[in-house]
Amino acid sequence: MLVKSILDSVVGIFLSFFIGPWMDTHGRKSFLVLPLCGYSCYYIAWLIFAKITTASPIYLLVISLIPMLSGGLVVLFAAVFSYVTDITTESNRGLRMTYLSTSYVLAVLLGYLISPLLLWLCSSDDTYTSVIYVIAAGFTLLVLYYVILCIPETVTFVACDDETPSLLQIFSFDSIKQMVKVVFVNREFYGLLIFGIICFVITIELSVVLGDSNFQYLILRKVLNWSMDDYNFYSASLCASSIVASLLVMWLFTKVLRVRELWVALLIGVMGCYSSICLGLSHSNLDFYLAGNLGVLKVIFSPAMKVEVSRIFPAQDMGKIFSIVSIIEAIAPLISFVCYTAVYDSVINDKPQHLSFLSASCWLLITLCLILIITIQHCKREDVDEDLLNPNEAEINHNADNLVNC
Repeated sequence: MLVKSILDSVVGIFLSFFIGPWMDTHGRKSFLVLPLCGYSCYYIAWLIFAKITTASPIYLLVISLIPMLSGGLVVLFAAVFSYVTDITTESNRGLRMTYLSTSYVLAVLLGYLISPLLLWLCSSDDTYTSVIYVIAAGFTLLVLYYVILCIPETVTFVACDDETPSLLQIFSFDSIKQMVKVVFVNREFYGLLIFGIICFVITIELSVVLGDSNFQYLILRKVLNWSMDDYNFYSASLCASSIVASLLVMWLFTKVLRVRELWVALLIGVMGCYSSICLGLSHSNLDFYLAGNLGVLKVIFSPAMKVEVSRIFPAQDMGKIFSIVSIIEAIAPLISFVCYTAVYDSVINDKPQHLSFLSASCWLLITLCLILIITIQHCKREDVDEDLLNPNEAEINHNADNLVNC
């Protein structure tokens, strides 16, 4: 599994450098369809090989190359967020991206609820495995057909007289040059600095979320002697809470209070820090349930940051920008695995729940970075307001400078 995870990240990162610029000129839909085709074939192949008890693990790794070479989740999410940006406005983008993230959490919740039922209904492990892959392949094919038939393209490709669109055109060095040019060109009002801070914040946040999810069961089993059923119920309850709380908070902030998504992210950072501290000090079932529910808003942290990113760059560059963000999100699991494994090994024999203090320190760093972004934007707004309020003074100063130069 570790080899598969590393290959997923490396291949996804490599493809994103080429696919982002291509999506901006040729359209998003191709890279909504292609990864879904890869995953459909992947689950069908798993269904076949699950019946072959003597199959070598090498063949299973070869099967995993199918979704990797089609882009995987890295490319799929880059295309999805680019598409959502195309069909939304700044006023409703945060809530629409929240719908997207909470739908993912809802899918996880359904998985927690349905898996025990399927295990109870199936007479043997072989039947259970087959049913799981049939369901996975069926739903993936259903989504694929929906995208092909019902999702319209949002980017119009304008070809030259002697040019026809081809997927082989993706692998061009010009694509990398375009991405570097768009990302690193200096932008007004410290846009490049803000984008760099946001990328750093997204990396830290995703590393924390993955680290917590990977080690939470081990911690609860060690501290409270929980079984897998206990942990599944705990995770399902947090998923349900996060769906309700995320939708309510994003709607309240963006639609009722008319507050920017950056302030929502700041609230999530503060609550995440407090939740992690409480988890590190927890000793009972009630403690872990209460502390866990304090951090359920982290589901909408990434959408809030992506909305802020979409405000910095023009709409025609969203494919490149969200490809960069997807590359960062592909690197985060590797960082999370190394850091959290090292800390967990050092606290496992004493207080394994103290691993949450690492998460608390990361959330504190995230909060400070968000305060820095808000400060930069506030100073920018003051400068703009001053120029608008004193246009005559600015013109007088400009004329005086011209006289001095003469």
